[in-house]
Formats: sequence, C-alpha cells, structure tokens
Amino acid sequence: MTSALQLGTLDNMSTLESDTPSQQVADTVASVIGERRTTKRFVAPEQRHIQAASLSEAESATLKRMLRIAGQAPFHKPAAKIHCSATLSSPVPWRFHVVERGACTRLVDWLEQQAASGIEPWPRAWASKIPALLSAAGAAVLVTWLPAADPAADDTRSTTGGTEFSLANIEIVAAAGAAVQNLMLMAQAEGWDSYWSSGGSLREPDTFDHLGMARIERLLGAIMLTPRDHPVDKSIGGGLFDKRGDYTDWTRYVDI
Repeated sequence: MTSALQLGTLDNMSTLESDTPSQQVADTVASVIGERRTTKRFVAPEQRHIQAASLSEAESATLKRMLRIAGQAPFHKPAAKIHCSATLSSPVPWRFHVVERGACTRLVDWLEQQAASGIEPWPRAWASKIPALLSAAGAAVLVTWLPAADPAADDTRSTTGGTEFSLANIEIVAAAGAAVQNLMLMAQAEGWDSYWSSGGSLREPDTFDHLGMARIERLLGAIMLTPRDHPVDKSIGGGLFDKRGDYTDWTRYVDI
C-alpha cells in the first residue's frame, strides 16, 4: 500500500507538495483509515525470555516518525504545569513512554519476578496476555493522559461506571485518544501491526515506578507496535471491526 509519507513530508506538515491533487491525498488517507486493523501478536511462553533482535536503524527511525506525527493530534487546553518537566516540557495533555524491543524483554523478566512473590495482582498479571504481547512487540508505547491540576474546579461533571470526570479531564482523555489513533494510523501507513491494549498490570503504581513514570499520570493504553516481518508465534485480529455497521448506524442528521 502507498505510504502516507510518500505523498509529502508529513514530518513537516507545511511541506506537502502544492500540486498534489487533493483527491489523491483524501483517497490515501481514507485507504489508511479503512485498512487499519487490530492485530494482537504473541510469542509462546517458552520464548518470552529470549532476547529478540533490536529494531533496525531504519525501523527505529520509522518509529520516531510515527511518534512525531502522532503528536499532531488536537488538544483544547495545555497540560497543567505540574506535568511539565525539563525533559518532558510539552503542553500537550498526553505523554508517550516508549519501551523498545530489548526493554520489553527486560520488563517481562521483571513481571515474572513480581509474580514469584505470590502477591496479587502479580501472579494474575503473569498469567495474562501482557507478557506474551510485550515479548512479541517491536515497541510498546505506554500512552498516559495528564489529569487537570484541580478537577474539582470544573463543576460540569459526568459520571460513567462509577468514575467521575471533570469536563477538563474528558477533553484531555479525548485529546490523548486522538494521539493514539494518529499513532495507529501511522503504523498502518508504515506497514506495522498495532494493538491498543488497556494495559492490565502496566497501570499498576509499582510498574509506573519501575518504568520511571509519574504516578500522577493515568494510563490510557499500551500500544503494541510491531513491523509485520518480525517473527511471532501467533497473530489474532480484532473481533469487532466487522460489527460496527454502516455509518448510518451511528449517524443521524439533525433537522430543526
């Protein structure tokens, strides 16, 4: 499939060829969106601790490009200053914590050590699909959203499933979700498989500490990204893609 990056240099959004037909651009974008599929890639339990080959130089460059373009997602308000450090200073209300291939293997080793303690949730975590996903991943991108400094200051509130969010936090989560979608679309355009995992044990405070992530951040998902030619033992597609129906099944035109 034609890479979206062949239509212009998306690393610099202002440098798209001025003579590129708009319909060609629109068709390519539609193709990338329409062809994106969830793909869960696993390795067998006995292969979990085998150090997988690192990403090639070209693959690492591709990953960096994906991360950079994913950050073009819209956001409504800048992140609270409490979330901005000398190293992660951007005002965007999300953070990408990238665990590349070798670090994924070391994280799997750490999860097994935690499980050996017998203290929950670690034995349950070790029995989950997270270790197998990490072992197969070219990179796991842990995407967090950055809560508003004072959610109680916003009195427009929504309650879902027992979790209360301020309007500010809803907008933050939406922005981080847009960044995740961008990342997965870039993976599709570059010929990588992607899977949005809720993260399971990766959202535990101890895991945050182990990975040097601030506990004040909230995990939106662990995005597993893998070049399609990397060996795995099993691949499983998503189960809901063909159940979404036509756009008319989720769209109505308001007539007032």
